Amino acid sequence: MKNILVTVFVALCASFIATGQQIKDKSTETVTKEVMQDGKKVFEYKVITEEIKNLQFKKEDANDTNQELDLDGSPTKIIKTVWIDKDVDGVYDKKITLTYNSEYDADMEFETIADGIVFTNHQGQTQMITDLGFYVMNASQDDEVYINVDTTSVTY
Repeated sequence: MKNILVTVFVALCASFIATGQQIKDKSTETVTKEVMQDGKKVFEYKVITEEIKNLQFKKEDANDTNQELDLDGSPTKIIKTVWIDKDVDGVYDKKITLTYNSEYDADMEFETIADGIVFTNHQGQTQMITDLGFYVMNASQDDEVYINVDTTSVTY
């Protein structure tokens, strides 16, 4: 009787774990740069790029037992976190997080400055973001970008 109860308990736990997980594929890249002027370090920044793909099953396999993953059709989200140390004291002063879909990655060109970031679009227009807050670029469009600017005191 004890073995049956343990077996039922393990089977229930396994089924809850199996149905509650999302399948994700994730990769991370980190780039750290120092900005020098006249041989002196002016500020330092680090960009961490995460690509998260929420894997989906192929639609034609909807009711099959052995469904195949749709690797090409699964959406990929890119999260870029920019850490800025503007006074070169070993503590990052500002954290900027950009979140957008990967199909617009080629259009996402920005330059890091001591106080924030500067975006330049393909038409040559620029937009500087330095103030704390939450921003949405291209709102209500397919290529919208979420930007969060916050202070931080993380040491490196």
